[in-house]
Amino acid sequence: MNPFQQLIDTATATRTICRGIALREGESKTEFLLRMLRDVGPQTTVDLSAALGDPTRLVWGLLKVPRETGRVYFDAGVWRINHRFVRPDIARAAELLRSQGWTVTEPGPLQ
Repeated sequence: MNPFQQLIDTATATRTICRGIALREGESKTEFLLRMLRDVGPQTTVDLSAALGDPTRLVWGLLKVPRETGRVYFDAGVWRINHRFVRPDIARAAELLRSQGWTVTEPGPLQ
């Protein structure tokens, strides 16, 4: 994709900032940002910064580890949750169960 088109798309994208979402008691700022991405959807750094009430560089710092571990990703100027992310402890547990002969499958939809 043309890099100039990415800039135009980001600048003209419809912003969905949910002002009703606030930092909960005992919730870290990183957990708040992850919850915001999960509940509201993809957001720009500026949108996350506005919702958090902190500078954009703090958003980048808070999302550094989730980005490096694959929990979130940043593409075309927008942060998104990786819905296929499997926490490392769950992956290790599944591997241990499989090594003991258990059948481990991904969970289906909740009923």
